[in-house]
Amino acid sequence: MPNVARYPRRVRRWVSGLVMLGVVAVALVVWHQRQAPDSCLRTVDVGGVTYTEATTTEEVVSGNELGDGTLRCGSCARTIMLNRTPGLDPDVAVASPIAAYVLYLAPGVTPQDLPDKFGTVRLDD
Repeated sequence: MPNVARYPRRVRRWVSGLVMLGVVAVALVVWHQRQAPDSCLRTVDVGGVTYTEATTTEEVVSGNELGDGTLRCGSCARTIMLNRTPGLDPDVAVASPIAAYVLYLAPGVTPQDLPDKFGTVRLDD
């Protein structure tokens, strides 16, 4: 363990300031990520098809991998992994292995078209 007392007070203050700046930056990123779902319609593009995000009240089990998709929210975009959902054709919906209560519905599919095993499904708008 380094002896902190040997560093000048100015250096310790500078390092403390940098640490605080990092904490504030992380807090802002987390806050922004939590705000994003409420501020725009989230879609995911995969294989030329645009799926619309819907939330479920029952956990979504992911099946075999389909590959990467582009998650879009307003002008923001990031790559996510997409999987099949057991019992559903990808022409109906796909899922992400990191979002336990989210389905991405294919064009023309409504929450009423889904099996009851997903509980209540609603489009996030």
